[in-house]
Amino acid sequence: MQHRRYRLLWIYAILLMPAVGFEAAKALQGAVNVPLEWASADDPVQKRYHEFVQAFGSGDILLVSWSGCHVDLPELDQVVADLHSNTDFYQSGNWLFDRIESGRQAVQHLTRSGITSEQAVQRLRGILIGPDRQTTCVVIAFTPTGVLERAALLPKIQDVITKRTGVPAEQQHLVGPIMDGLSADLASQATVQSLAPVSTAVVLVLAIVCLRSLRESLLVFAVSVYCQLVTMALVSACGESISALLVVLPPLIQVLSLAGGIHLVNYFRESIRTAEATTAAQRTLQIGWLPCVLSSATTAIGMASLLVSDLEPVRQFGAFSAAGVLLTTAILLVAVPALLARFTSSSRSTSHSPAEPTQTLWSPITQRLATVKLPVIAVSFVTMVAAVFGMQQLNSSVRIETLFASDSPILQDYDWFEQHVGPVVPVEVLLKIDARNQHWQSRWPELVGYFQEQLQQRSEVETTMSALTFLPTSMPNGPATSNPTDMNLQTATTFARQAAMMTVNRHGDVTWRIKAFVKSNIDLNYENLLQDIQTDLQRLLIDGRGHPLPGLTVETTGVMPLVHRIQYLLMDDLKTSFLLAFALILVVMTILQGSIWNGLVVMIPNVFPSALLFGMLGWLEIPVDIGSVMTASVALGIAVDDTLHFITAFQRAIQSGMNRQAAVQSAFEHCGAAMIQTSVICSAGMLVFAFSSFLPTARFAWIMVSLFAAALCGDLILLPSLLMSPIGRLFEIREPVLNTKATSTIESDAANTHDSNAASMVSPGPNASITQGPNFPAATNRSSTNATVGDDILP
Repeated sequence: MQHRRYRLLWIYAILLMPAVGFEAAKALQGAVNVPLEWASADDPVQKRYHEFVQAFGSGDILLVSWSGCHVDLPELDQVVADLHSNTDFYQSGNWLFDRIESGRQAVQHLTRSGITSEQAVQRLRGILIGPDRQTTCVVIAFTPTGVLERAALLPKIQDVITKRTGVPAEQQHLVGPIMDGLSADLASQATVQSLAPVSTAVVLVLAIVCLRSLRESLLVFAVSVYCQLVTMALVSACGESISALLVVLPPLIQVLSLAGGIHLVNYFRESIRTAEATTAAQRTLQIGWLPCVLSSATTAIGMASLLVSDLEPVRQFGAFSAAGVLLTTAILLVAVPALLARFTSSSRSTSHSPAEPTQTLWSPITQRLATVKLPVIAVSFVTMVAAVFGMQQLNSSVRIETLFASDSPILQDYDWFEQHVGPVVPVEVLLKIDARNQHWQSRWPELVGYFQEQLQQRSEVETTMSALTFLPTSMPNGPATSNPTDMNLQTATTFARQAAMMTVNRHGDVTWRIKAFVKSNIDLNYENLLQDIQTDLQRLLIDGRGHPLPGLTVETTGVMPLVHRIQYLLMDDLKTSFLLAFALILVVMTILQGSIWNGLVVMIPNVFPSALLFGMLGWLEIPVDIGSVMTASVALGIAVDDTLHFITAFQRAIQSGMNRQAAVQSAFEHCGAAMIQTSVICSAGMLVFAFSSFLPTARFAWIMVSLFAAALCGDLILLPSLLMSPIGRLFEIREPVLNTKATSTIESDAANTHDSNAASMVSPGPNASITQGPNFPAATNRSSTNATVGDDILP
């Protein structure tokens, strides 16, 4: 009956493969990263930004320029005309662009209003025209539909420019939010295509080295690939794609499933020494399901804690990674024991598996830790306290230079553009005049000019632009200073509205837009800049008696406040998700340990890695990004895996009558090798992605590797030191076990193991178990079919 159940499961898995493969392939297509949309649609800053876009036009823009793109180049008019008329830029009859303008058109517009070409160029310097008074650019604003089609549209835009000007695509410089998102898309695709196969090959080779069996390694590897595909299919089935921030999800699932598979293989090896393959598979499932489920549960808790994030990509990663881990556990428990039973020959039984004792390396390590346990604990706690102070210095960033390497093409294009045309980061200021305030309604040029002058005086601001820039009146430089009654205000308002520099709502309230530009490649604190600007401008709306001027309001909006908001949410997510994961996992650990104090002690080596690493980031003033934020909670959940196995083995040894030092050595012998092996496999599989050209992916990889290493040190150095110190007395309580028959058998087997260790200090040979679980008694001492699960897992 059991064979038939497994056979049916294999059949179903095989039948599902085409659908799983199809959905997994779909997940790799169509990912669209829009950094400005990372914040939730319900976020107040995101709402204000959307209101701003609805009033003044799309913020998803592309700026294009090249050497020789001058205001007197007639081909620019042809380029703009083609972008308007070419059917490639339409979908279902709808234009995919919101608006298109060039510096040449802006100069022509101003000269037609009666000012000279020199004055027009002077007004547009640093905005649409470079410091040489010649180089200009083309500005293209995309509609929401156009943003989704940007990967196909950009090559066509470059083709139009090449056709009209003869400038090849590789000599064109493209910047702006559209290019930022597309570059992230391309980086994620390059990561999948170039690094994912390498990561897969690395984990396969390491699995073969660790298991020393090609057959078992291939079985576990095949299951891990299937788990990876199922997770990707889940992403696609939910209507999402593997974006640049989800690109590390499939390899993370693979290394975790491979690590879990290695544990089960070692459980199977322990069982098959005294039983035939089918019985050993059943025994493997009996003794392996609980530690695997507990480990996956804590890992899933760490990942699911990211669901509290206000950033959509972080929530997606948390949801899909947690679901993937749980699916992976179910697949592993069903597939690995059955496959091992099916493809393992009966010659692997005890009668054909000689014991191969070798001198253990864990004895001197245990003795050394017993000698230095107190200094180890003291240094660890001092380090953690210092790390806490360092974490208070943490800051976050989502600026363009934190997304791509300094030598990346997009950052080189930004440098070229800001050098030859002008700064590209806008600070948007909106001045609102109430419809009932006729005094300022008629004197808006004076009011807008005054605010523009104040912005221009700031050292961070390179240049400014407002409706005054497009006034049809002769001005030498800067804002208008002539009497507003001398101007044709109706004509001026029309020009300002055409230039998207003012808007009127249905109540008649007028909003005037003032843009200040800052460079993208300077170290600028956006939060301080926005607060200073808001404070300074608010001060201008106070009369001599300290009363606010009626009918006038001013606010900062646009891209920069949204970027600052995302940076704030990153730090908030890091704290909230980690604390939530810690609290939930602590509850689980206290329940498993049956003691709050024991649970807290067990959590110390698990908090140690995250505290150490993020404390160092704070002290070194290295900003965290969206990739870094996801690592702390995920690593906490994964770190508990090794801790669970080690503490379980330790407590089993204590229950058998060992003292704490002997119990630590016993736990080392049963868990140490597997902990090292799985950590190495996980680290090596993730380390490959540290070479990604998309920095959040690269940072996620190297931070995860660092956390794996720190977690291993915590479990192999700090945890044993705690258990052998006076704190470890908390774990010496020997609770009665309900099943007395099973208990006596366990204690007898454990005592025999202890006596053997005390006599010769040997460890299992190459065919023995190196699992992260407890020392499971041989099947000759009791029937594996009659043993209870709790007898083998619960301390």
